[in-house]
Amino acid sequence: MTIREQIEQTLHEAAPALKQLEDTVYLFGSSASILCGVSIASTQDIDLLTSTRDAERLQALWAAHDLHVGPKPSDRFRSCLSRYRFPLMDVEVCGGLEVHSDKGWQPLHIHDCRVMDINGFALHIPTLEEQRRILTLFNRPKDMEKINLIDKRIKQTAMQELVTVKVFNLQNDLHMAKSYLESEGISCFVADEYINQVYPLSSNATGGIKLQVPTDEAEQAVHLLIKGGFAQPEDFDPPQAILKIGKAIDWIKKKFNK
Repeated sequence: MTIREQIEQTLHEAAPALKQLEDTVYLFGSSASILCGVSIASTQDIDLLTSTRDAERLQALWAAHDLHVGPKPSDRFRSCLSRYRFPLMDVEVCGGLEVHSDKGWQPLHIHDCRVMDINGFALHIPTLEEQRRILTLFNRPKDMEKINLIDKRIKQTAMQELVTVKVFNLQNDLHMAKSYLESEGISCFVADEYINQVYPLSSNATGGIKLQVPTDEAEQAVHLLIKGGFAQPEDFDPPQAILKIGKAIDWIKKKFNK
């Protein structure tokens, strides 16, 4: 089982309790980076950021999992901290996390996120750029190492050729598919959205709103679009063409990237 699969399985096991919380729950740290495609070989736990009241709620819901590890004295971080044992990985919950800086103690606010559906629970995952900002705020040596890995992933994605995997006429349909792919770790980009928004009757002339992904993620994106119900196998005819990346890319380019 890969580290990504271990993370996803543990989150699925955690989801029933997370659904009972009142506020937004964020995944951060190495697990978030791994789900966003950053090359991190392993991580010992899953870090969740919650409100203080939700952290206290989880202490009751996960009492059987509680490792009774309280917060360590720190001049850098403070939170309502708990750690829980699950079969594959531990889950660490930081309730109301605050970070100390020149401005004193400041609550950690996460802004730019993608939403990942975990067994019916909407888990918020910071974008790579937002993860970079958070790690810069933490400013520990290990955080600087992770920033380098994130920068490599951002650069890798930026340098790759983009390929259109699906064309939409409606913005809502586009963003539903985009959010789904992003929740599965696919880097997504949108082309011709603005012109179709300003001139909605021009979609036939412009070819619609294009959902694009890096070339090396195209095959997985195609499979996910079909799995998620956003496309049919016959949209990528012949079906056998999507089984090998070479054929998939050639066919997708021919169909959507004229």
